[in-house]
Amino acid sequence: MITDYAAADGVDVWAVGDCYKINPVTGQDFNPFVPADIAKKNYLWDSGKKTVALSGAKNEYVAFQIIVDAKGRDLKDVTVVFSDISGPSVIPTKNIKLFKAHYTNVWKPSAWPLPSTGPGEYPDALIPFDVKEYGAPFSIAKNRNQAVWVDLYIPKDISAGDYKGTFTVYSGDKVLDSIDLSLSVWDFALPDENHLICWANYYAIRYAYGLSDGDPRYFDIEKSIWKLCHEHRLDALSRSAQQRPKTGYTRDGKFIMNAQSYIDWVRPYLDGSLFKDKLPPNIFLLPMSGGTEPRWPRRGPAPYLDDGFIMACKEFAGYFRENGWDLSNSYVYLSDEPDADKLDLIVQDAKLVHDADKDLKTMVALFKVFNEDALNKLSGSVDFWLIDASYYKSDLLLPRKKMGEKIGFYQQSEPWCGNESLDSDGLSFVTWPWIAWKYGCDCIYLYSMTEWGGLEKGHTVWDYSRNKSWSNSQGVLIYPGNRIGIDSIVGSIRLKQIRRGMQDYEYMYLAKEKGKDSDKIVDSILDKALDETKRPGGSYGEWSRDPEDWNSARHNLARLIMGQEPMSMKTIKIPPQNATNPQVVTKPKSGGINGAWGRVSKAYKALKGE
Repeated sequence: MITDYAAADGVDVWAVGDCYKINPVTGQDFNPFVPADIAKKNYLWDSGKKTVALSGAKNEYVAFQIIVDAKGRDLKDVTVVFSDISGPSVIPTKNIKLFKAHYTNVWKPSAWPLPSTGPGEYPDALIPFDVKEYGAPFSIAKNRNQAVWVDLYIPKDISAGDYKGTFTVYSGDKVLDSIDLSLSVWDFALPDENHLICWANYYAIRYAYGLSDGDPRYFDIEKSIWKLCHEHRLDALSRSAQQRPKTGYTRDGKFIMNAQSYIDWVRPYLDGSLFKDKLPPNIFLLPMSGGTEPRWPRRGPAPYLDDGFIMACKEFAGYFRENGWDLSNSYVYLSDEPDADKLDLIVQDAKLVHDADKDLKTMVALFKVFNEDALNKLSGSVDFWLIDASYYKSDLLLPRKKMGEKIGFYQQSEPWCGNESLDSDGLSFVTWPWIAWKYGCDCIYLYSMTEWGGLEKGHTVWDYSRNKSWSNSQGVLIYPGNRIGIDSIVGSIRLKQIRRGMQDYEYMYLAKEKGKDSDKIVDSILDKALDETKRPGGSYGEWSRDPEDWNSARHNLARLIMGQEPMSMKTIKIPPQNATNPQVVTKPKSGGINGAWGRVSKAYKALKGE
C-alpha cells in the first residue's frame, strides 16, 4: 500500500530485476531496448499488484533492485527493512543483504568497447547498508530516484515451494511504502562448484590504498578481494603476485629459494579454508613466469641461466603434492598478447616447464597473432589457450579441447561478447557464461578488475568515469573501500552480472546432467557471438537485449531440470547497427558529482606512468 505521506508527496517505490541499470534522473533503463514504462510493469513487478515476484533454485542468489523515486520532495533518512521470508521453511533476514547503489557520471561515451549506452549517471558500486555515513540511512534529492540492490540467498537445506514476505521503505519514522514479496523456490539446488572457469586479474592494490611495502593491511584487503569474488563465482588472481618466494644465487651460481612465506600466504586460498564453502579456486597461477613475461625466477649467471626457473618449477610441483593442492588447475602464465616474432620464446620456456615436471601446465593469452600458423607453432607448448573474443576461432580451438587442453576467451566489444565498460547495458557480463556454454569454452577471463588509475588529479574511480582516454571505468568490477572508510573491497553491479551469468551456467550444467538438451533455450536468446558473428566491431551483439527474455530462458532451463516442458520461446530480434545517439554532457569538476572524493595516490600515478 502507498501511505498518505508517500502519496501526498508523489513518492513512488517500484522494483526491477538484476539485469537493469536505472537512470536516477529519468527513471528509465540505460538499455535503449527496454520499455519506457518499466516502473509500471516488468517481469517481477506489477504496480497494480504491488508485489515483487521472484523465483530461484536452492543455493542461488536471486537479486533485484528497489527503486525509491523521491519525485516531489527531498527525502531524508531513507532505509529499507525486510521481514523473514516464510513458507514451507523460513528464510531469515540474515540471508538478505542490502546495498545502496552509487552513481558515477559518464559525460563522454566510450569510444571502445562499444556500443555505449550514452551519457548519464550510472549505478555500479554497491555500498553495504551497514557502512556508516555512506550506506543507510541515506537522502534522496527531489526529482531523483535511488536504487537499493537486494541479494536474497536461498539456502540449500530449505523445502521447495511458495514463500512470502514483505519489505518496508522508510523515511525517518514515516512509512513510504510496504510491499509484498513472493518467492517460488524450485525443487533443485545449484552446485557449490563452478563448472565454468571464471577469473579476473587484480594488481596495484596497495597504491590505491596508499600502503607501503610490507603493510599487513595489504594482505587483509587482498583476502577481502578473494572472498568477495569467490562469493560471486569468480576467482581473483594476480599475474604479478605481490608475494613471491625469496630467491637468489650464490657466488658459484647455485640457485636458492625460500618459499615458506609464500606457502603460508597462499595456503588458505588453495585449501579453501578462506571461503565459506571451503572450496578451493577453479584456477590458480603459479608464481613462475617466462616466455614473453618478465622472467621469474630471474636468469642466473652463465652457464646456469635457466637453473632457477627449472628448480622453481620442480619445487612448486612438490609443494602442491605435499599439501594436497590441485596441480591440475594451476598454470604457468607464459605470455600476454605476444607478437608473432616472440612465439619461439614461448616454445622454449614451455619446454622447460614441461620437462621440469610432467604435471605442470602452461597458459598464454593471444590477440591479433592468433591464427592457424600460430596454433601450429605453439602446439604441444600451450595447455590453456585464452583468446581475445574478436580473434576467437572455434574451428581451431575445439580440436584442442578434445585433446584435453583448455580453451577460453577474454574481453572485447560487441558483437563478440558483452563489453565491460561502465556505459554498457545490464546484460553485458551476463552474456559471457552463456556464450561460453554455446561455444564449448572452458573459461572466461577479464584482464583486470582493478583499473583504478588513469584519472585526473583530485579524482577517484568512484566519481570519475574516464579511467581510459577511450573508455569509462573499463576493467572495474570492484572498488577500493577506503573511499567510504573501510579497509576492504566494495562490489559492483557488473560483479553481480557475472554471478547472474555463472549461476545460469549451472542451470545448463544441471540440465545436461539430467540428459536434457538446453541448446534450443540458449539459442532462443543468443543467436551468434565470438567468431560466428560477422557483424563489424562495435555493432550490437546478436542476442536479445531484453532482460525479460533472459529471465524467461532461465525459467525454461529450470523447467528442463525439473522434467517439465519449456514454455514458448520468442524469436530474437537483432537490433540495427549501433542506434544510440551518444552525446557529451558536462564534464565533472575536480571532486566529482558528490563532493570531494579524496585523491589517488601519487605512487599509483607514478606506477601508471602518468
